[in-house]
Amino acid sequence: MSRSVRLGLLGFGVLCCAAASVSAAETEVVFCIDGSGSISFSDFNLQKAGVFACIEDEAIVPRDGSVSVAIVLFADNANTILPLTPVTDSSVTGIGILLFFTPRPGGSTNMTQALSTARGILNAGSQGAEKFIILSTDGVPNDEPSTSAQCGAAADEGTVICTIGVGNDINEALLQNCANETGGGYGFASSFSGFQQVCRECVFLVLINCECLSERVILEPNQNAADLDCNQIVVCRDREQNIVPVICDPPGPYPAGVNAIGVRLAADGSDDSQVFDVCTLVVTRGDEPNCVICPAPLILECSDPDLRGAIRDWLNSAMLGDDCDGWIGNSFDPNRFVGDDCLRTQTVYFFLGDNVAPDDNAPVVPVACSSTITIRDTTPPMAFGPTVTGADVDANCVAMVSFSIGAKDNCQIPSVDFSISVTNASWDPNSVRLISGVDPNGQVAFGGTFKVYGVTDCPAVVTVDFIVTDGCGHATNTSASANVYDRIDPNITIPPDVTIFCHDSTDPNENPALGKATATDNCDPNVEISYTDDCHISNCRGKIYRTWTATDNCDNAVSGVQTINVVGRGSTGQKGSLLILPKVEQRYDDAGNLAQDTFITLSNDSTTTQFVKLFYVDGDTWESVDNGFVLTPEEPYYFSLENPLPNASGQTPRRFRDVLGGASPQPDPLGRGGLTVRGFVLIFACDNTFNRPVRNNNLAAKATIVNYADTEAYEYDATAFLASCVPHGAIIDRDELMLGGDYDYAPGQLLVDLYTDNSEALGGSTLTELTLLVLDMDFRQSRGGPATTFAFFTVHKQDETPLTWQQNHCVTCWESDFISMIEPTAFNSSIVNADRVKARIETFRNDNICGVETRQAPLLGVMTKTISFATGARAYAASEPVGQLVEEARILIGRAQSLPGGELRPDEGTQNHRADKLTGRLRP
Repeated sequence: MSRSVRLGLLGFGVLCCAAASVSAAETEVVFCIDGSGSISFSDFNLQKAGVFACIEDEAIVPRDGSVSVAIVLFADNANTILPLTPVTDSSVTGIGILLFFTPRPGGSTNMTQALSTARGILNAGSQGAEKFIILSTDGVPNDEPSTSAQCGAAADEGTVICTIGVGNDINEALLQNCANETGGGYGFASSFSGFQQVCRECVFLVLINCECLSERVILEPNQNAADLDCNQIVVCRDREQNIVPVICDPPGPYPAGVNAIGVRLAADGSDDSQVFDVCTLVVTRGDEPNCVICPAPLILECSDPDLRGAIRDWLNSAMLGDDCDGWIGNSFDPNRFVGDDCLRTQTVYFFLGDNVAPDDNAPVVPVACSSTITIRDTTPPMAFGPTVTGADVDANCVAMVSFSIGAKDNCQIPSVDFSISVTNASWDPNSVRLISGVDPNGQVAFGGTFKVYGVTDCPAVVTVDFIVTDGCGHATNTSASANVYDRIDPNITIPPDVTIFCHDSTDPNENPALGKATATDNCDPNVEISYTDDCHISNCRGKIYRTWTATDNCDNAVSGVQTINVVGRGSTGQKGSLLILPKVEQRYDDAGNLAQDTFITLSNDSTTTQFVKLFYVDGDTWESVDNGFVLTPEEPYYFSLENPLPNASGQTPRRFRDVLGGASPQPDPLGRGGLTVRGFVLIFACDNTFNRPVRNNNLAAKATIVNYADTEAYEYDATAFLASCVPHGAIIDRDELMLGGDYDYAPGQLLVDLYTDNSEALGGSTLTELTLLVLDMDFRQSRGGPATTFAFFTVHKQDETPLTWQQNHCVTCWESDFISMIEPTAFNSSIVNADRVKARIETFRNDNICGVETRQAPLLGVMTKTISFATGARAYAASEPVGQLVEEARILIGRAQSLPGGELRPDEGTQNHRADKLTGRLRP
């Protein structure tokens, strides 16, 4: 039979519950004692003393090590103060000392963590051992749903829980349900002075098993029910299966009919020891025939539509035995069910009457048989339409999200619990506002609102998990989700319009004068800011329309335009991505000895290695040699036309001209005797194929011309053109070096200051050589020829007397002449008084003078001067004409050539690539 147990001091709450039998296997018991702030220090000591009294009593707990106990103390948190310890003679004293010195922590009532900790201790214990938890408290748990969930988990693990409530501030229903669900018992004490007795009864429940031996006794004729011994009604055994003496209450006699007999432990030796088991005894006389056949037990769901009719039909199903007359009565009373809404039972006793109706007060024959009616709730509640309604955040990045659910149970009004989770945002638990109600049909409407803030990505996903629970612990889980968006654009502040020169960097990270946009956003503290440029530049006067865009983490974007006014042109002495040295020269005397050489240094002032392409063009033959090499940030390149011996530092210049196929020396056209090689050099930053130009405005070059015969030298800086409109290191995706497009503009006019030829002012003579280079060039290998332009000179003397010279002077690709050879009448010392003059050089298209291939093309130039003194000494100087105005130019490079790359070596001239000879119209 199942064992029923009643705990609690007399006069207080009583609850019947079932418990498993205790076998000879090992037993593990965890005591969870309440140490919250609602328990006074004296009551806390009574609680500890009561627990220890149960553990040390050998009549309750044997000391053979077959029972292990642990103690968990809980308040704000739960702490294990005694791990599982076998109860022996040697361990009991230590357990008592530990309890005596355990302080009360105070705080809240974290019953959930207490049960969770106890379960963890038992799950880590011995396999096969019976597991029990005895929990005592004087309050309500911090979180009732989670505490109930712990009870359910313990039941699933086969752990039996006995709960003890003390005082009037407890949640008795929760403690009862927890005990019922695990097959344990519930005890109640009005104060901690009675706690010890209730605790002992809980331990009895754990360690002692009683069985009722008979539910029906038939007395022999003339036998008195007082003659029945208690052990004929019930037998109780301890863990070793030894008989435990008990006392039946009442002791008898037992009249015919139904007798409820309480069982007390005789070993307790106390008259007020509490009843901890109940047996039902039905007494009949042996000479009374059993004329009533009872119906089988009736089990009904609380949701059955006609409970009353089902019970009525069941009562009427009792049958008379053969040869029996009379009517069948029963003890059913709709108000006598025992239990709660989850499980209610009633034992119904049937008896036989005579043929006279009971209204006539006919004598009633004693009970013949009994059966039970059980009404239970096993159906989980229903959930209707869980919804979560998303929203857009406001200017403060806050959105109000609402949620709702409907719930209904077959027998009770369900409760609703919920939890919220949010991804890509945060939510405020303190903002939750709940609304609930119950309609006449018992359906619950539940919902609320809460705040979501701090969206970090879109969409932010809000999920609400609902748990609908009836009073019996049956639960239905469901969830719903919605999205929260940020649709508000950032606020952007555009930097003011600025004016820069062509050579200035257009990167705001390199040029702080440009300014940067700033932005703020309602949600994103780190708005991404980017820009794109639309360049509209002509004649070095134009605009860059820079569109700044601010994009937040939800891809909301706002833009604004900054205007950058650009003025400027290529100039000497600066760094750039394209470098031009208009004059390089090598001379030999009549004996073939090197009389003059040109050295070029090239440096890369950036932090990364740069690929560089270099064209050398012979000015007299228009043959082109191109080289590709790698320029590191640390190492300047050092070139020489002739490749002389190492200098005093042991450094040897790299070979500049392809000695295996470059330009051949020609007779000196300026009448200086010997042979010359003359021309210009063009250098630009490129990619690793040596064919596509890139932006690296960190290249600089200088030419040094050394006259070995006169032991003199002079030098000048390359004219540098900065690349723009692409980031540093980016490819300029053209087949040309576009001056005025991707690079600085060329000067539209040259302004030169010079000494005239044959000047006597210094007691000797001055020879001024003017080198001019046409910046429209074609390096595409036989696809075109040198450009020709008409050069127009305007000359002013020192006294500001203008001398305008305009004759048939055309420049094709490159020329270098003494100015007296260009026009003696304009630059003769008799005209300019041997004083300084200033000349402006402009270019025009003139097909009649220079031919059909003439174009207006800008020029670059170098002025070199040889000054002789009366003493016979010589001096050399070089200067670059000042650029004025601006003009576009195209230097066509194509992409047909592919260089092997690598550094140039003095003994590896074949690494250089010799282009086809440039063709075109020769200079008149």
